[in-house]
Amino acid sequence: MGTVEAYPILSYWHSTKPIYSCQFNHQEKNDNKFLTCGGDNKIKIWRFKKEPSQEEELKKENPEHENNNNNVSKNSIGDITSNIKTHFQKAKDRINDIEYITTLKGFSKPVNISKFSKCGKYIAGCGDDGYVIIWEKIPTFVIDNFKKEYTEKLKNDTSLQNQFNSLSNDIDKLMNPYNFPINFMMDSDIDEYEDEYSSVDDIKELYRIIKYFPVTSLSSNDQVEIYSLDWSPDSNYLIIGYMNTYIKIIDIHDSQQPYLIAKKNHNDVVQGCSWDPKNEMIITMSADRSICIYKPKFNNQKKLQDIKLVNRIVKGEMNLLGKQESIFAQVDFNFFRKLQFSPDGNLLVLPYGIWKNENNVEVNCVHIFHRANLLRGINKPIATIPNLKKRCLCVSFNPNYYQINSNNTVTSNLFLLPYKMIFAIATDDEIMIYDTDNLKCLMRIKNLHYYTIYDISWNAKGDKIIICSKDGFLSTIDLKNYKFGDLILEQEEENSNNNDDADAMDVDIEIEDCKKNLETEIKQKQPTIINLLTVRKK
Repeated sequence: MGTVEAYPILSYWHSTKPIYSCQFNHQEKNDNKFLTCGGDNKIKIWRFKKEPSQEEELKKENPEHENNNNNVSKNSIGDITSNIKTHFQKAKDRINDIEYITTLKGFSKPVNISKFSKCGKYIAGCGDDGYVIIWEKIPTFVIDNFKKEYTEKLKNDTSLQNQFNSLSNDIDKLMNPYNFPINFMMDSDIDEYEDEYSSVDDIKELYRIIKYFPVTSLSSNDQVEIYSLDWSPDSNYLIIGYMNTYIKIIDIHDSQQPYLIAKKNHNDVVQGCSWDPKNEMIITMSADRSICIYKPKFNNQKKLQDIKLVNRIVKGEMNLLGKQESIFAQVDFNFFRKLQFSPDGNLLVLPYGIWKNENNVEVNCVHIFHRANLLRGINKPIATIPNLKKRCLCVSFNPNYYQINSNNTVTSNLFLLPYKMIFAIATDDEIMIYDTDNLKCLMRIKNLHYYTIYDISWNAKGDKIIICSKDGFLSTIDLKNYKFGDLILEQEEENSNNNDDADAMDVDIEIEDCKKNLETEIKQKQPTIINLLTVRKK
């Protein structure tokens, strides 16, 4: 299997304020670029530096590696002391693995959620001030031309102060071409990660604002806090959920109106939403202990016209008697319920699940629904991960597909998929990683943070996870030496995802028919405790 390394990265990411959201950009697969947002009213872009080869790393840790033949015998106590020093030095130097890129400003209150679009070109963010801001990455050639023009313009100006002021003003115009009422110098807290451009060579990446507007209540003109958002698969639309129980869909290319569709089908705060990768469903999750399933409606030009509510799940059949029970937990101090579809769109994993065991005791769990059941209005989860010590707050899928175990039987391949996927779930204080092959818990990681975990995200290669927390720190799980299985080639994955709608539905029906053969066995079994493998932090 390999080894796993989990560790915090000791740095003040957002001026010691909570980090509410984090996400990798999956389109830049070799870059490991990610964003964070939090209580300092900002979104920040980072990347993990490329790791040196094992030989270079060994030489860096032990400069006398080449002369080891002359130093084979060492005192055992000296070895232990050296290892301890190396361990603490690594913990202290983790921030050196991170490269700061830029900061996106414009919010006056904490930013609750921000995400890269599926195409990787855009970033959307929103928070407590009720504004939605959408950025577009400025192409490299545009920045190169800007640098060249700026250098030519100020070539004969010997005043450094004039050059600095001109550079700052020109960058602001580049980032805000439509003159939105945003003050880029508005800072609630100044920290070590700020964009200070003393010359054009300091510019790494820039993003320009393409959409900026407040989200107001339909019954009044008050702005409301926004807690959730997600991008459509084609990156043309954005769904947001907010405080006054509404959801709204935004067409990011339509400058005539701030939003395209508004719906109210929840009775409390909308805390999470997820857009189906196959573009057939939109799922929203609320503090009212329900999920709503919407079906998008498109015109002949494939432009979104409306969304139709097809089901609202509050209770599900969770026991042998067929009794309907509440399957989602009540609202608590946490504002987020971060659900997610699997990369192929076949499975929906939902946090904040509850289930009553045979002793009528409420147990924390995670519910998994199949897309075929959701489209047909079936309220019963296809699987449940039970007996969690604390409530599951968020879910994140590894974006890759892996070969299933060759010795698996039909009954052990729970979802009857020709491949397996990997996903992580987070409770208040621990991360657990599962596969879809048989819902086996592969590992459990604890004690990375002092306070509640708010979000988790996998990188594009599936060998790194980042975790953010209320304590203001970010940690990572390094899986580069751990093997989930043989990776399915990207070409096969693209062929699987590019099937037309009819073929996709045929696959769903075939899977559902296979499931029925196991229906009797499934009904006779209650969810069981899953063995957990503890992973030590190194």
